[in-house]
Amino acid sequence: HDALPICTSKQPGLVLGPKIMIHSLPRAAGELDGGKYPLLFIRNFTDIGNATTAYGDLGANFPTIYDPDNEGFSVFTADPSYGIDNVTAPSGWVTSNRETTPGILTYGVVFSYDQKLSSVIGIGDSVIDGTPNRTSFTFKACARLRKNGKKVSFTNGGISGSTMAQINAHGKDMISTFAPEVIVLASYTINSPIATQSDWDSQWSLVLDLSQTQLALGRKVILLTPLPIDSLTTGQNVFRNIQRNRVINSGITFVDVESLANSVGRWANPALTIDGTHPTAAGNNVISDLLQPILETQV
Repeated sequence: HDALPICTSKQPGLVLGPKIMIHSLPRAAGELDGGKYPLLFIRNFTDIGNATTAYGDLGANFPTIYDPDNEGFSVFTADPSYGIDNVTAPSGWVTSNRETTPGILTYGVVFSYDQKLSSVIGIGDSVIDGTPNRTSFTFKACARLRKNGKKVSFTNGGISGSTMAQINAHGKDMISTFAPEVIVLASYTINSPIATQSDWDSQWSLVLDLSQTQLALGRKVILLTPLPIDSLTTGQNVFRNIQRNRVINSGITFVDVESLANSVGRWANPALTIDGTHPTAAGNNVISDLLQPILETQV
């Protein structure tokens, strides 16, 4: 259950070897998740002298901001030290590092299940990404559905700072590579111009284009009506409301988040935003409450 961005600025790729059926090992109550989920072991091999093996940085103090809000889904890593077998036996995973910096990103696994599982990707900027704690509202909705017994996986496709043109291009890469059953997509980003109606028109065109790419494959899209932002002018809020009506009238499944905005398009409750743009943990909880029942009908 991935709660981290799948990449930063590079195009995602997926290279698969032969399919190898590996069954889950019996679980014990004292293991990391209490023995609830299947357990997979990976041995990562780096040739001698190769000091360029890829790894990711989870960020300073990641456990401090992630753990209190992770819906019970933790990220576990092993130290990528060269020439050291850090995890030598299944029992090693019980005490392996938790959400350390860095985390190894050099392998991928495609799981096969005995039951249908729906994949969900949130595509967008830092708001979709869940900055700063990576527990976005889409992650939360998926995690809660899983706790309720739904077979659903989540991948974070948000990249901080992305313009709508970049979201469109990256989203198409993710649709092509990962074939998600559902994508959750915002109807605008502050990282692209929003000063004029033409700016909003341009963003909407890219939102529709990405949505049509997914829908043409027989898969599903959930659009968000425009979230509030405290930097909006009165005129820009008019454009934001037009964008909201476009989402509602598009015929595409949507979540209306207008209850979070006041009459001028800013956050009605300051406690729900970190900086006037990004939701706090409480803000992500509120948006998740709106998204979850809609998402449940799509997976």
